[in-house]
Amino acid sequence: MSMDAFVTKTGLRVVNTWHSSTALKGRVELRRGKILSADIDFPQQKMEILDVSTEFFSIHGDQQKKQDLVTGNRKRLELCTGARLATITGLELCNEFQWPSTSMVDDAPYFPFTGPFSQSLVLHKRDTHAGYKFFAKRTGSKQNTFVHFNLNTPGSRTDRTIDVSVSLKRKTKEFEMEALTPWKKATLKGSMTSAKTNIGLKGQLTVDKSSEYIVISEVGIKRKKSTVTYTPRLEIRRPRGKVIQLAGTVETEVNKKASVELTLKGVTTHPVNLKSYLVNSKTEKSLKGSLSLAPEQDYVLEAGYVYQETGKKKPTIKAIPTLMVKTPKRELVSLKGAWEYKENKSLQGSTTVDVHNILSKPITFQCDMRQTSGKKTKRSAKVILRSEFLDAKVIGNVESTKKTVNPTVTLEYTLPKSYRSWSNKHTIRSKLTDHDTKNPLEVQVPNGLYKPGAPASERISER
Repeated sequence: MSMDAFVTKTGLRVVNTWHSSTALKGRVELRRGKILSADIDFPQQKMEILDVSTEFFSIHGDQQKKQDLVTGNRKRLELCTGARLATITGLELCNEFQWPSTSMVDDAPYFPFTGPFSQSLVLHKRDTHAGYKFFAKRTGSKQNTFVHFNLNTPGSRTDRTIDVSVSLKRKTKEFEMEALTPWKKATLKGSMTSAKTNIGLKGQLTVDKSSEYIVISEVGIKRKKSTVTYTPRLEIRRPRGKVIQLAGTVETEVNKKASVELTLKGVTTHPVNLKSYLVNSKTEKSLKGSLSLAPEQDYVLEAGYVYQETGKKKPTIKAIPTLMVKTPKRELVSLKGAWEYKENKSLQGSTTVDVHNILSKPITFQCDMRQTSGKKTKRSAKVILRSEFLDAKVIGNVESTKKTVNPTVTLEYTLPKSYRSWSNKHTIRSKLTDHDTKNPLEVQVPNGLYKPGAPASERISER
């Protein structure tokens, strides 16, 4: 970044340096698809995976001079994976940052123009091992399979030998795994069941021949026509701890509905209950769910709508939208409503929306429209809107015959305080008359008669 004035130039130059020095050697061998061996080594004691640094130079003519910029408060941060991981793997990964802090300098520029910055990612070898040796072997028949894994770091001061053996019996569906490490010894035994009415897994884990963990999991399956009912069960037994139990039912009907009821015990002081209902039909699409962490500590979610249509010649349609989000202390979101439409007769309904901390007053919309037929066709409508911003009501009536139509509309509203001086009620009345084919329409308005097609001077005649 510089300014060149032909005779001389001045500016600031930023130099970024990226460096990496890594090395890895190894050998991998696979024999007949059953024996795998690998030797991997990091020959360097310190491997610089990434090193980044910046430098600043001022430009004056043809001269460049290195600038330290802000130097009074330089910070250094180093993060490493720690001694535990170094004991297990023999390696430690460290990431170091250095940068100038300008928190105490009022006129300092923004980063990265505060001064030199550096970052380095380094992998250290913390033991004398010559590398890593991995060995895997699979043997057996169609009925029984045996697998053996071994990992070692030859030449190291710390013993890191990890030996794992796995056996699987397909006929009885039993399995056994034994793991030997310098830190822990564990044995896992179990069996599996798989049938049309039941799927399960049972296992017993023993650590250091003293601590015993038992896991039992199974799912019962019951089918009846298009309905399938699952009864899951999970039980975990642990030393010096409560038994953890999960049980309940899951019922499904293909592409129509599903229900879930589960109870978890042993994790918290009180049982945790989960209930959920899903409906997907022609007349209803909804989701209802509740999570209970303790008595009177329910979280509830409901969303969906109900649509019903009855009658063929003159159908009646009903619609019920719903949305609710509720916590143990308050109702966060609420949308409730109900609407009914009868062809050539009426439309009635209302909807209320409330959002906690956003709306100080719920928004309510109501509508009532009706039509009656006879010598005179009468139509009436009432629409009401209530909210913190506006309260409004519109009332309309229309009487009509073959020759005349008489509509009347009244509007009432209440505005915020700054607009209270405005008139808040307006009424509009009119009359439409059809006399003959030459002058097919006349409109009666409050100050005269409007005749479409008449000369401009004759369109309005005072009575």
